[in-house]
This record gives sequence, C-alpha cells and structure tokens, in this order.
Amino acid sequence: VFSRDSLRLVLNWIINGSRFKQGFYIFGPSGAGKTSIVEQVCARMNLSLHYECATDGMEMSDLIGNFQLVSGGEMRFIEGQLTQAYRNGGIFLLDEMDRWNVPSKMYSILEGKPLYLPTGEVILPHPNFRLFATGNTSGGGDVTGKYRDTYTQNEAFLQRFDCLRMSYPKADVEEALVTKYLMSASDLPLEFAA
Repeated sequence: VFSRDSLRLVLNWIINGSRFKQGFYIFGPSGAGKTSIVEQVCARMNLSLHYECATDGMEMSDLIGNFQLVSGGEMRFIEGQLTQAYRNGGIFLLDEMDRWNVPSKMYSILEGKPLYLPTGEVILPHPNFRLFATGNTSGGGDVTGKYRDTYTQNEAFLQRFDCLRMSYPKADVEEALVTKYLMSASDLPLEFAA
C-alpha cells in the first residue's frame, strides 16, 4: 500500500529526474517503507534496480568495483552496482546511507560528472541513471538515541538531494493491512489486528 503523496514524488523523480539535484533521499523511522517503495516501484515498472546497503567500513570501491582474482589466476575488474547503473541506466539504491561516513568522491556522482574507473575507463552517466538513498535520520545525526550508529552528513552533500520524509501508515491503513494478512496467512484471531 503506497502513500499517494510519496508515490507521486518517487514516480515523478524517476520519470523526470531533476535539473538541479542528482539524488533522492528518503528518510524516516525503521520499518516505514523507505526501501520498499523504491523496490516495489522498480519491480512494477520493470526498472533495473542496483542495490547496496551502506556500512560503517564501506569504501567507494564497494560501489564502483575492484580488481578480483578470477578462474585461471587472472585479475579482472568487476564492476560494482553503482558503476553498472551509471553505465547502463537504472536505479541505484544506497540503503542506510546515514550509516556511512560518505566520502567526497560521491559528490561528483551526485553532480553527474564522469566516473573514473581504476582501469582508466571514463563513464558518463546514462540519461536514465537515478540515485536513491535511504536513512533513518535527515542527515543531521540522531537526536533520539535510536540510531546511534548513524553519521551526521555534510550539508553540501545533502544539498545535492531532493528529500522525502516517510512516516508509518495511518492507523486505519495499518489495521487493514494486518487484517488482510491475518485472514490469509495466519491462525491468529482478527482481534490481533487492532
């Protein structure tokens, strides 16, 4: 079940992009549907989705790619999810972005500048490349204590994103979802939905 306002913003950004921003950041509490909305829209529109979940120790090479030993003892550059989306078009989803101390190299991606691979190849962004990111905080750090492993993001970095704050669904919507689930897949009584 999509929030009409959230769905409208996500679809508009996928279809039209933005002349001024190269990324779309969805933030809000855990379990509110930030990742799901991107995944479900891509699935329903048959769009290529390239996914990476950010971690504290992640490096740009995790997104761009790196040289790996392949069969026969040969070293070969294996493209990361970001490079594949940048080259071929599609949606790149950087999940839990605020759990990563984002390097400044990401700024050039969000400005649509060429991507320089360690192989010497230079890739221009595909016209259908879109970058989505999700996080629990608005980028300003966690003031609640619930998301202690998040980083405060640089304001210059955040200004390169259009943003959407996601919330939990309204009580009646959530109750209808739980009731539908209980009716089809559970032995729990329907009173559990309330």
